[in-house]
Amino acid sequence: PVEPEAHQTLITYVYSESYESMQNLMFFLEHGLHAKADFVFIFNGETNHTQLIPNKPNIKIVQRDNSCYDLGAHGEVLTKDDLWLKYKKFIMMNASVRGPFIPHWAEACWSDRLLSKITTDVKLVGISINCWPTPHVQSMVWATDRMGMSLLLQPPKSSPRHDGWMEVLFAHPAQFPRPDDYKTADPSWVEVGLNKCFANRQQAVEAEVAATGIMFGAAKKVDVMLMKFQTDPDYNAHCSRMGAWDPQGNGAYDGINIHPFETMFIKTNRGIDPRALALHTGWMDRSSFTSYDYC
Repeated sequence: PVEPEAHQTLITYVYSESYESMQNLMFFLEHGLHAKADFVFIFNGETNHTQLIPNKPNIKIVQRDNSCYDLGAHGEVLTKDDLWLKYKKFIMMNASVRGPFIPHWAEACWSDRLLSKITTDVKLVGISINCWPTPHVQSMVWATDRMGMSLLLQPPKSSPRHDGWMEVLFAHPAQFPRPDDYKTADPSWVEVGLNKCFANRQQAVEAEVAATGIMFGAAKKVDVMLMKFQTDPDYNAHCSRMGAWDPQGNGAYDGINIHPFETMFIKTNRGIDPRALALHTGWMDRSSFTSYDYC
């Protein structure tokens, strides 16, 4: 049979086995799938939950070893046979978040809402930003276009070397030991993108943080769904006032919690208002909301 023509948007979803991840995957399959994008579900490591994925022309499954961490898995799948070159827009996400949560009045397509924030200047969009060790878009949900993806997969040498925030990481040697071959102000340095298999958590964290720097180095901008960050377009100035601030925690959002309707996706492994998460999950499930109706 003839392969159906690819959509303009590719959504890659990385899954690693756990009960919580399985719950998040099931929620996404129920409420996030639609017919206006191509989906690739990447299963890292052993699992029997591939059987949950619907057999549809725009949905594919990749099973691989549990290596390279989530960002490395995205990169491997996107670069194999130059898959990414077939698409114009991208969403990369993982099973650490539950969503989409869409209010009844919105009648919105979650992927359109993310991708609509991509502009001539803005090339990386997420749901929230973390100020530690330096301002960066958190990687559980990323949206970009072909230009942004090319920067992530092939970081330009013009990207700034962030020795400052690397030193912040190295100040916690138990988690982030200084590599033996690390050189400060190394002129040959190229910022880490999605173009390698990350051997450990430290490398994966560096890649997550570096992605925002890659955009800044290319004179591009980033954006996030959090309303708080719309009050101050200067992320660096904002974070200099906030210090080592991560909004993805219980009570960490100026004393309150991120609401599912604000970001559409919520991290479920940070203890953020478990009762609200359970209630909104149940309400979405019983409402029979499906993105097939809105995308």
